[in-house]
Amino acid sequence: MGTAGNYTLGRKSINQDPESIKKLIDDAYLNHTWLRFMVHTYDFGEGKTFTGEKDLRAILSYCREKKIPVVTYATMFDTFGTRN
Repeated sequence: MGTAGNYTLGRKSINQDPESIKKLIDDAYLNHTWLRFMVHTYDFGEGKTFTGEKDLRAILSYCREKKIPVVTYATMFDTFGTRN
């Protein structure tokens, strides 16, 4: 871990229902901000919120429909970050 700048940025948990995540995506899109999700496994929320691959595919399809690129942290830092 550590405290490097790229590890201290806020993230949203994927432990939400897909409609809530879509609202976050819409807000980021409208405000031209970078939305970062924290995702480690599919079993967040014990199946009550984010339920797995089906939800992930729905979220990714939503981004594709809106022409919003989905990239990794590394891609963002390699493209837009600075080297100290």
